Amino acid sequence: MAVVHIRLGFRPDYADCLSVAARIAGLNAAIVGEFGTEFHPAVAPLVGEMIVTKQCVNPFFNTRHMTWLMRNGIKRLYLGGVATHLVVESTARFGDDAGLAPVVIENICAAPNPALHDHFITMIAPAVGTVSNTAEFVASVSEA
Repeated sequence: MAVVHIRLGFRPDYADCLSVAARIAGLNAAIVGEFGTEFHPAVAPLVGEMIVTKQCVNPFFNTRHMTWLMRNGIKRLYLGGVATHLVVESTARFGDDAGLAPVVIENICAAPNPALHDHFITMIAPAVGTVSNTAEFVASVSEA
């Protein structure tokens, strides 16, 4: 199974940050190579797994992610991450629009507010894909 790791990361001068949203104002983090842009050892990429560094919420915008998926014949996305209501939602919506089949693995997603997480999982994710959990994911992979 192909695994892609996606992280947020900017140049030190933030010249590659296009967003003008309020959440970006005063941003003093996510500089590539500094604390907060590396993966936790428990989920660190293995040799050969692709890493995409993005500068916005949508991991398909201005990255090689979609090209890589298409070139490799990927038709289903299994999603987990932070923040459920921004990044996971954006990825699921765009993936659905692109003809991919997003599967949101609910218990490996998180948001700063549980209500934001729950709203996406219960109200939006079922409209753009499927909601699953790690036990169901592991069982489905074992059967394949």
